[in-house]
Amino acid sequence: MFTGGVTRTSLRDVSCSIARTVDILSDAWAWLIVRDAFLGVRHFDELRADLGISSKVLAQRLVDLTDAAIGTDAKKGDVDNGNVFSSEGVT
Repeated sequence: MFTGGVTRTSLRDVSCSIARTVDILSDAWAWLIVRDAFLGVRHFDELRADLGISSKVLAQRLVDLTDAAIGTDAKKGDVDNGNVFSSEGVT
């Protein structure tokens, strides 16, 4: 029986923009977060409740998506209670 884990090679440093995007969106949670952003779900707690995702995983995926410029994190002054995620081109 195979007991070893599978190690995935990161494509973040590859010069191809498609490869870098695939690297970021290869996680199922990332797709679901982007989908919810397109549907208008913006607040952290709303994303967490809608997806049934843990706070820790959601926070990390949001960091990954904003670092990759797939989404943006609105500043607290932009929205009454802060913690807003938006997909570029949606808002």
